[in-house]
Amino acid sequence: MASALDVAEYMLIRASKEEEYDPISNMKLQKLCYYALGIYSKLTKGKRLFKENIEAWQHGPVVREVYLAYKDKGRFLTPAKDYDELKLTKKENEALDMTYLNYSQFSAWRLREMTHNEDPWKLNYKENKKEVIPFEDIRDYFDKKVKFLDEEN
Repeated sequence: MASALDVAEYMLIRASKEEEYDPISNMKLQKLCYYALGIYSKLTKGKRLFKENIEAWQHGPVVREVYLAYKDKGRFLTPAKDYDELKLTKKENEALDMTYLNYSQFSAWRLREMTHNEDPWKLNYKENKKEVIPFEDIRDYFDKKVKFLDEEN
């Protein structure tokens, strides 16, 4: 099983290899981790990508461990590892590729807006608190709302 930090590093590595490099902020990184968890769950019929919890913070879903690891690294983050060091499975790579391709195009603030309109955050956010978003809420939401091209309607 990957860690949330592996997922974050993957996103940073992937962004750094783009021809038109678009640096990733901590806020955007948080949303990409959230979407990666949901996409992986959908691909694997309900399995977790990483064990760390996602919490409902004011600006959307956050993995506390990822936030703490990168909060002092500046406005735009750079990877500390390379792909080989992550040791991701084929299915993990597939989910992370799908997440990156579908969500990295959006700004941090657009991703924030998107997550604010989705049930996992909406149902668990409480002002001035950082409540855990139950994995089941994320799993169920992505199972119902996300459709892959090869799925029947």
